[in-house]
Amino acid sequence: MKTTIIRSSAVALALAFGASLGADLIGVEPGHPLLVFNNQGTTTYDATTNLFTIDANPVAIQFAPGQPPRFVNPTGTPRDEMVFLQVIIDESGALVGGVDGDDFIVTGEVDADGDGIVDYAGVLISGEVIDFGFQDNGVASNHGTPSGHPRPKPALGGDGGDDDKMPGGKNAEPKGKGTGLGALLGTTDLYDFRIVPTGGLLLPLFGGSDLGAIVTSEMSSFNGSFLVDFSGEAKGDIGPIDPLPGACCLPDGSCDELLATDCLILGGTPFGSGTLCDDVVCIPVGACCFTDGTCDVLPQDACD
Repeated sequence: MKTTIIRSSAVALALAFGASLGADLIGVEPGHPLLVFNNQGTTTYDATTNLFTIDANPVAIQFAPGQPPRFVNPTGTPRDEMVFLQVIIDESGALVGGVDGDDFIVTGEVDADGDGIVDYAGVLISGEVIDFGFQDNGVASNHGTPSGHPRPKPALGGDGGDDDKMPGGKNAEPKGKGTGLGALLGTTDLYDFRIVPTGGLLLPLFGGSDLGAIVTSEMSSFNGSFLVDFSGEAKGDIGPIDPLPGACCLPDGSCDELLATDCLILGGTPFGSGTLCDDVVCIPVGACCFTDGTCDVLPQDACD
């Protein structure tokens, strides 16, 4: 049986450049389920609108370490598949926010167990981008919230199955342009993202985690400046990462920044990974008894 190691493109570049690469990216380390997209995609930035866009096709998903990756195929009518991410990045390279609707979406269909029957078809996962880092040719810049994270680690593939056609697999299709010495010596840039998942058929598999995306852009015209348009290819990895604490409104009306699981244990209302108490309004919640003798748990302003 063939065994192939699936190595993140960002990690391969880190090994090529040495310790100077990846020093200040936000440092996401995607786990499993691990979704891979290929270098047929594009990365573009419009300096007039400040829109940063990644438009690519998913290749495969590995549901757990040691399992064979499964192809992600087009779905729907007309049949289509995509990895699409769009956010607003200002002239300094800072994440301003997302766009109307989902900032991030993956569509396609997957036969998860290899029995010839499609198990998931449609929107596989969607989310909102809350953090962003970029790196131009070995000079790192970090404009996200977290800092000091370690360099991304390799992702390990399973045995046999679709693994042979994953990036780096024995039977992988030729990469074409952007893979020679010139791509490694000045035309390959890195981006990474933290994404809060909001929906999709695969959402239950991520168990309350955030998503991390590592994007390698070969044949890139990015020179470290967001004052001008740039473009390049796009390939990378997407998978779950540990969530950040977020604003939690507690029953007494106070707010604390907690993990969602801890917030729920305390009877609070979580507002999501990375949110701040300064940005929410908390209203005390308690027993509200009516003139007919019934009671309900309501916010104070709804009981008055």
